Amino acid sequence: MRQLDLLIPGLLGPVPDVEAAAALLPDMPALARWLARADAMASEPSEMERELCIAGFGLSPDAHVGLAALARHGEEPVPSENRAPAWIRLDPLHLRVDMTHARAFGAPMLALTREEADALVATINGHLDAEGITVEAPVPDRWYVALAEVPDLITHTPSEVAGRNIDHFLPRGKEGPYWRRLMNELQMLLYDHPVNVARRAQGQLPVNSVWPWGAGALPPMPPSRPPPARVLADEPIARGLANLSGSKVAALPDRLDETAVAATGRTLLVDTGIRDPLVHGEAEGWLAGLADVEARWLAPALECLRAATLDRLVLHTASSRIYPLSRRSLRYRFWRRERALSERLEGEG
Repeated sequence: MRQLDLLIPGLLGPVPDVEAAAALLPDMPALARWLARADAMASEPSEMERELCIAGFGLSPDAHVGLAALARHGEEPVPSENRAPAWIRLDPLHLRVDMTHARAFGAPMLALTREEADALVATINGHLDAEGITVEAPVPDRWYVALAEVPDLITHTPSEVAGRNIDHFLPRGKEGPYWRRLMNELQMLLYDHPVNVARRAQGQLPVNSVWPWGAGALPPMPPSRPPPARVLADEPIARGLANLSGSKVAALPDRLDETAVAATGRTLLVDTGIRDPLVHGEAEGWLAGLADVEARWLAPALECLRAATLDRLVLHTASSRIYPLSRRSLRYRFWRRERALSERLEGEG
């Protein structure tokens, strides 16, 4: 059987105001047909990263997965001398402070250049040298720290905290105070950094903090069920899982076609492009992303199913449903009403 799993977080929300969003939604006939004719199955809403590990690769729901370690192994190859027992992400962040609290705006809102990231990381590393901490930035907006052991730490992903009061999401656990102290120190260090002075002058958000998250070690491999034969993703956690499980991995193509999917077995496509504007309240970017997903992935996937290039499709949106669709269901369930996307959206709650 040739199966395509699509993991597209943010496709069905959640949005803060469903009625307002409904008036602006683009026409998405492929998505409407898919959702109408699929066998919708209940799923526990979760962060994309958890959905990816469990549904995408079959990791145990009870396993403690080091998301930072997975992501680091999905970036450029990790030099042997830099391989570590554990990793943590320390991503660049903009904190917007008002009278009562601070709100977080993550890397997608910053659009850091390579030169800016290198200058910021060099200053941070100079300050943290006495702590025995070295920040790596294999790409400008994803920063990593190698750890000697897994810390006793509870953190939240940037998508969970985006645009929200950070007081509810600060690192907790035995080592929480240590990482909160480092955050405070780096906020003071970065405030007047030349990179931030230049960014403010240009009307850009300054990088005035960092966000620790994803601490842990690599999960045990292989998983409990066969991994995908092929993974199409730019997202580093997906690529790290693919590298560790032996899946063939490739970047997202411009548009899905029969050459992109595996000759046999399961292909997993991960596109996180509409999640970032959604969690940061960028409605225009989210709406444009919906149209892009329809044209690049959903309509071509249905074409492949009709042409028997694929036998089965499964749509994951990290929401309360997953949507498996067979060729037979696509062909013969024409009597099912195709509901507008506005009727499918999930609200924040």
